Amino acid sequence: MRFLLFLLPLSLVWAAEPDLNDLSAGNALGGPEVLDIVKNAQTVTAQRIDSELAESPEKAVDHPKILILGQPFAVSKEEAAELKHVFSQSSTFLSPSKTCAFRANVRYGFEAPPDRKVEMILCFGCGELEVWQKDKFVSFGPFDGGYAEILAITKRLFPQDDFLARFDPGVFQERAARMREFLPGTPK
Repeated sequence: MRFLLFLLPLSLVWAAEPDLNDLSAGNALGGPEVLDIVKNAQTVTAQRIDSELAESPEKAVDHPKILILGQPFAVSKEEAAELKHVFSQSSTFLSPSKTCAFRANVRYGFEAPPDRKVEMILCFGCGELEVWQKDKFVSFGPFDGGYAEILAITKRLFPQDDFLARFDPGVFQERAARMREFLPGTPK
């Protein structure tokens, strides 16, 4: 019992460590290399997309057919910095699993020298993202903890998009707040 009481304060210190944030965020994104690309991206792009559901479960294993709704464009330095920050925070990825049908809404590309690129495909209906590197699927998961911030940035980038305008961060903020209650060292 004393040993557990000794470990509790240490676990609070470890949870606040930047290395642990990087480990958690890196794991959520598919590995430390993906996190490094996101953090050091010199170019960040945004593109409006959609997806079609696979015709069969066998075809669902591959990347869904992406429908291009607009050309990719470079985001401003300020918005790039905001996106890099939110996608580098472990708290962005704190949320329970979901059972919704993923539908691609927006693709963010992060490019870092030399020739390193990561793409994140986001579904704002589910609050989940796919991570792709070198045309390979590397990770999938929720982004409830960063949903409000990511949605706000996305709406600024696509101000006339009626589809994206329908999304509201309220449900995801509530879910993310409940998940933070279980983190060591988090104020209640």
